[in-house]
Amino acid sequence: MIFVFFTASSTKLPTYVFPSFLSLAIITAVLWDDFLKKDPAGGAINGTKTSYYLLPLIVALGSVGALIYIYIDYPAILGGVAISCIFLAFGFCLSLIAFINKKFIISLSLIIYSLAIFLYPLSALVLPVIERYETSKEISLKLSSLMKPGERIASESNYLAGISFYAGKIPTDIDKHHALVQFLNSEGRVWCVLKDKNHRDLYDPKVSPDHVKPSYMVYKLGKRSIVTNEIPRGGLYILKRERPK
Repeated sequence: MIFVFFTASSTKLPTYVFPSFLSLAIITAVLWDDFLKKDPAGGAINGTKTSYYLLPLIVALGSVGALIYIYIDYPAILGGVAISCIFLAFGFCLSLIAFINKKFIISLSLIIYSLAIFLYPLSALVLPVIERYETSKEISLKLSSLMKPGERIASESNYLAGISFYAGKIPTDIDKHHALVQFLNSEGRVWCVLKDKNHRDLYDPKVSPDHVKPSYMVYKLGKRSIVTNEIPRGGLYILKRERPK
């Protein structure tokens, strides 16, 4: 229930699913304990064996899918992830061979060893890189450092929950085109977090017929950017966008 609930939720902080780990560990331990003690002819034992035979296939397919995703969105870490996946697949193949030869303790030990080799570089090197782009923590902290008291902030729907959590302020939802146009045309300085593509489309007459005041991108992280409707204090910004004359 914990896993299903937070899979459906809009925010997915790792700490949300921690309570499920203990239950999963106990369930896994009980299944292995039953498997090692009982007659393999039992129905539950046969089910465990079948699921184990499917495990290397699932790992292989999952690794290929992960590598394709990394190649498209995070090419800089593709090499490290590929090496980790090779070690994981190799360890699971050895575990399967041990399982077929009924060396069940060795088989289980190889799974644990393979996952340890796989998860350490994943958690220490890969996830921190992905976290910068997939969570709103860094961009929210940057937004908080730029804005002054009384200035309004806004965000596209996908980033609302994360920015509210990290910035400590509820943004206006600018997911709709008219809401974004109205917000950037506001009097006084405002700030918004949106995809760079959507910011660019605002000034394309073929995409957006509405008039929008010039705006300034002051920070960019992955596909997201921080935009303000007035020249930033100090005059520093990445680029200025306005309607072509």
